[in-house]
Amino acid sequence: VLGHASRAFVETSLDLRSTLATVASEVGTVLGSTIIVSLVETDGRIHTAAVHHPVPAARELLQAIGQASPTQLGEGFTGTVVRTGQSLFIPSIDPAVVREGVAPAYRTFLERHPIYAAIATPLRTRGRIIGSIGATRNHPGETYTHADLQLLQD
Repeated sequence: VLGHASRAFVETSLDLRSTLATVASEVGTVLGSTIIVSLVETDGRIHTAAVHHPVPAARELLQAIGQASPTQLGEGFTGTVVRTGQSLFIPSIDPAVVREGVAPAYRTFLERHPIYAAIATPLRTRGRIIGSIGATRNHPGETYTHADLQLLQD
């Protein structure tokens, strides 16, 4: 899996957004998940850089929400992972509880596209956290294993 992903990354352009879109797509396909890659920008907030969702319309909506509503450090899954530098492993989630705990911009999206499990890990370069990559399961009964989290970390 990592070999295939490495080839796909090498074949992309040097444009960061294009490369991150390829990363999200490859990881999303391998894990059968929604993927969000986020980066800490100069304003100190965490901005969505790339999204993969199995449903194209949902992908576009999630990308638009992410670009319009950056995350604060410590807020939600993404902000917590970036703030703490620790990976997140939630093998089972009550979708109603998640909807109540997210920023208002995401609530309508999660009503139509609930999540049932989540994993996330910080993105690091030269020892510094620059963002995160997170994955969510979109169907009841789907979960993650520690092997899935290890793949995401790798």
